[in-house]
Amino acid sequence: MRLHRCLELRPAHVAGLVLLAGIVLPPDVAAGGPVVCPFRLLTGLPCPGCGLTRSLVCLLHGDLASSIAFHPLGPLVALVLLGLILVEACAIARPALRDGPWRWPLAVRLRATSPWAALAAFLLVWIVRLPLYLQGRWLY
Repeated sequence: MRLHRCLELRPAHVAGLVLLAGIVLPPDVAAGGPVVCPFRLLTGLPCPGCGLTRSLVCLLHGDLASSIAFHPLGPLVALVLLGLILVEACAIARPALRDGPWRWPLAVRLRATSPWAALAAFLLVWIVRLPLYLQGRWLY
């Protein structure tokens, strides 16, 4: 493997760092930490992704109920992150797979539509959660 390929930042590397940070960060620190969301700091309202960090941290520490309470899409995001790591590991283990499966028609279609599906899912969750937040019935 070439050195420049090892040093480039790939989605699987970011996914691994996110999961590692979620494992290292204690759940009580994540739940009681400062607000770092720029949207929430500017508007006072939660963004579509607010609570996702706390959700991942709780999930990685084995607390599924708290994970879903912080953000319903947290477990799904964790699965996507693991999937990115597994796909990269397969591509490293078998270089022939690096270009092969991603050129299949279904894979091309999934790569084109998945960001839009993710955006729609986050917006749908936000539309449901925002009125509950404004009524004081859902905390982020």
